[in-house]
Amino acid sequence: MKRILVVDDEPAVLLGICRSLRGRRNEWEAVLALDAEEARSRLDAAPDIDVLVCDLAMPGGGGEEVLLYAIMNYPHIARIVLSGQGHSDSAKRARELCHRFLEKPCPAKDLQQAIEWAIGRP
Repeated sequence: MKRILVVDDEPAVLLGICRSLRGRRNEWEAVLALDAEEARSRLDAAPDIDVLVCDLAMPGGGGEEVLLYAIMNYPHIARIVLSGQGHSDSAKRARELCHRFLEKPCPAKDLQQAIEWAIGRP
């Protein structure tokens, strides 16, 4: 079972992502976090996370902080950014910190393909 940490400060977005992954529930387990602090706690509690899917604009440090924390402490985790701020300065910096960058709204199929790629990457 592969574990995917999904971080977004909007509960409706988290629920939508969970619904989109439901068809793979025999293969993937979604772990959810609503902010950067909770994401760091989830990473520390479960270092066996395989993929991080993270929004950028969040309270408590934001997505960049989560990405940097993952790089420093859990470099084996594949990092996917899912953001509605694709052209911001933050997004430009985040593109260097992640393996894949997806813009919101993102079709469920595209997110699933990015996760599949992340799980299978060398």
